[in-house]
Amino acid sequence: MELKELLERFNRGETIGEDAEVLLAMAVYSFLDEYDLSGKNVVLYCTHEGSRFSGTVDTVKELEPDATVTEGLSIRGGEVADSEADVRDSI
Repeated sequence: MELKELLERFNRGETIGEDAEVLLAMAVYSFLDEYDLSGKNVVLYCTHEGSRFSGTVDTVKELEPDATVTEGLSIRGGEVADSEADVRDSI
């Protein structure tokens, strides 16, 4: 399924479930394919409901072996509204 189709399904009110997670991650893969991050510092941030980074740091390190990839801030979804200070402190 293409990202465009996923968005169309979403706009029609259809349940998209795991398809969304896979396709939205594919947008990140496309970005990493398009841009060379060699020599760059890449700090990953995420929201989650218990999975934290779930292997994402290792995956980005594999895809961008000449970048410095580190785990940044991970915020549980239910705590996002109260996390502004944490985000500011982490930058």
